[in-house]
Amino acid sequence: MATSRVLLALLFVSAVVLAISCGDHGKCPPPDDHRAYASRVIRDYQFLDMTYFDLARLDTVGFDDLLPGDSITELDLYFSVNDNDVNYTHDKHPCRLFVDPFDTTNSRYFNENVEGAFVSFTKSSSYGNFYFHPTEHYVIMSQPVTNLSIGAYIKYRRWTDATHTAYVDKEIGGRPDTSTYTLKLIACANPQPTYVTWNYIWRNVYSLGGRIDDPDNLQVKIYYGGATSTADRDASDPDNQQGKYFISLLGLDNDNNGQIDSRNNQIVDLTRGHLRFPSREPFADSELVRRVDTLYHTNSPSDRAKASKYYLLVRMPAD
Repeated sequence: MATSRVLLALLFVSAVVLAISCGDHGKCPPPDDHRAYASRVIRDYQFLDMTYFDLARLDTVGFDDLLPGDSITELDLYFSVNDNDVNYTHDKHPCRLFVDPFDTTNSRYFNENVEGAFVSFTKSSSYGNFYFHPTEHYVIMSQPVTNLSIGAYIKYRRWTDATHTAYVDKEIGGRPDTSTYTLKLIACANPQPTYVTWNYIWRNVYSLGGRIDDPDNLQVKIYYGGATSTADRDASDPDNQQGKYFISLLGLDNDNNGQIDSRNNQIVDLTRGHLRFPSREPFADSELVRRVDTLYHTNSPSDRAKASKYYLLVRMPAD
């Protein structure tokens, strides 16, 4: 009987120690979880650049552009090619890309508008494919589209009554059979911070390395420090600002349990393995005492790396 009481006491103490440990350091894997776990460091500047794009103008929105409530019914994207590129002889088409296809003479956009030969993504898989969200008006490329100008032809439906029984179908751009296409400019081959389309590019999405099959054991922390890998990481790097975890401060942990909201599909895309911050410029957030605004206002990789202050530590089952 005495032995049984001792064993029960030891089990109780072990449970308390485990609970305290998990409370201090985040949720623990189940006791019978013998899988190998892998950890990696992602710097704040290593977001998925030129992969996610808005499809609506962010400077001023005209009545004919996409508005909240509109639903995209058709989207075709086009990428720039050299006029002399023989690989696309039968697929390329002359196009003019405008920031505002409804105001093609606006001098404000002359340095940004693009003209040349373009190929539809639907006719070539050279740069992968894309997915678009019909009501949130953004597109995800299957791979980064660097050094390319991207244009869009868009058809959308606009409801004209509150009950969604009446509507008009509209288009942005034009594709006449025998002449130059007019497309909406989504991205420039050499994006500049002064361009309208600079702000179309999302800089708040990070690749976690692949599909997430076990979201409950996905662990992500944000630290202030200079680590570039788990090998050179300083264990004393802070994961909080004045007692509030960075993951809570930046909107990844909305229930404040010390873990990111891994089952919230607005934060973690489990299929793609993408982590999305709610803010488009997370590490320039006004909540941060030490901001990194430079990340979002230069296209120089070296300048971004020099300005870097934070890193993500990602831990998940290795298989």
